[in-house]
Amino acid sequence: MKLRPSALLLPMLLLGSVAAAAATPRLQLSALAPGVHLVRPTDPADRERSNALVVEQATGLVVVNAQPTPEAAKEMLALVASKLGGRPVRALVLPHPHADAAGGASAFPPETLVIASDDAAASFADPAYDFGAEARARGGASYREPARPRVGLRLQGNATLDDKERPLELIPMMPGHSRGDLLVDLPAADLMAVGSLLFEDRNPWPGTANIGGWISELNNLASSGRAVFVPLHGAPADAQAVRRQRETLAWTRGQIDAAFVDLVPAEEIPGRVLGIAEAQSYFDLAARPSFARGVVDQALKEAQAQRRKFGLPEQAPPR
Repeated sequence: MKLRPSALLLPMLLLGSVAAAAATPRLQLSALAPGVHLVRPTDPADRERSNALVVEQATGLVVVNAQPTPEAAKEMLALVASKLGGRPVRALVLPHPHADAAGGASAFPPETLVIASDDAAASFADPAYDFGAEARARGGASYREPARPRVGLRLQGNATLDDKERPLELIPMMPGHSRGDLLVDLPAADLMAVGSLLFEDRNPWPGTANIGGWISELNNLASSGRAVFVPLHGAPADAQAVRRQRETLAWTRGQIDAAFVDLVPAEEIPGRVLGIAEAQSYFDLAARPSFARGVVDQALKEAQAQRRKFGLPEQAPPR
């Protein structure tokens, strides 16, 4: 029996379509300024990939953010090599000690200098530290935690990766989004890489956060004078976006303070705060999972600690 050419062609076309789909890139690279590039997921909803900043310096490339997994990091490194002529990766800067920013570090060449804040490096070295907590919470039961980074340079204060055209200032921060936030300031391009200090999806992860410190960090960003802020996820933002996100946390803290004034029992305060109609504009309460309750719980703990410090009651009297 003879098969018509079209009968042979159909399986070949289907096979080609599957191969093409499998090869669809999940990361893209674009220019932000001369010698400054942004790696972004092709699908904005892809949490298995993240933004990364790639800066060309005279001695090689500096990459900010390692991607969440070694597989994603290998894809990023291949993309960067193909687009930027295979220049060596001189340094990798980790903006905070969560796997979504640092999980791909093990895929970088051994000669790449891995840089993090001293607090972040201490977290990586602590067996009790839950490196993958946020990624697991967002990714579910299928999540597999990658190897932790080996930090070659631990920063206790500001440092500069010097370069004639594009020097980078590395700025360790107080506890805010995490215990180990690190800003990367690039004056030549009027931008900062800010890790997860910015939360574009209105669903910030509270994990090891300090809400008061986070508000202060966002205040510093908003007043820095920089035009562009590059977060770990989402589009580059301006100062107005920074102020909106600061307002989310400041509003939360303000509502907790008001609840204490109204003598609301502490155990009822989170429900009261999230039940206010305005909460919908600050948090994505419909997100699955939603971390809004965790943010309020953490802000409440900090408010109680502050009241305790000044001898104020941490709990309303019985009704």
